[in-house]
Amino acid sequence: MERNSQRAIQIKPTTKQTIGVEKFADNFVAYYEGCYYLQQKWQQAVAKLKQAKPEIKENQDWQQELDKLCNSQLQIIS
Repeated sequence: MERNSQRAIQIKPTTKQTIGVEKFADNFVAYYEGCYYLQQKWQQAVAKLKQAKPEIKENQDWQQELDKLCNSQLQIIS
């Protein structure tokens, strides 16, 4: 999973397991799948925000908006 998350997502079982080790394995794959998708979306945002970093530092409204968006995402994840 760690080295090739995209391939693991493609070949994961399609039925949900409900017992013991199989349930853990299903949750394990779901965890890495979630991490993979978070990395993809956040990496796109980070590149653009790094570009705008000087202006963000100077603009309190922009900082507050970014804080609000980040907190919103954290609540959704929780």
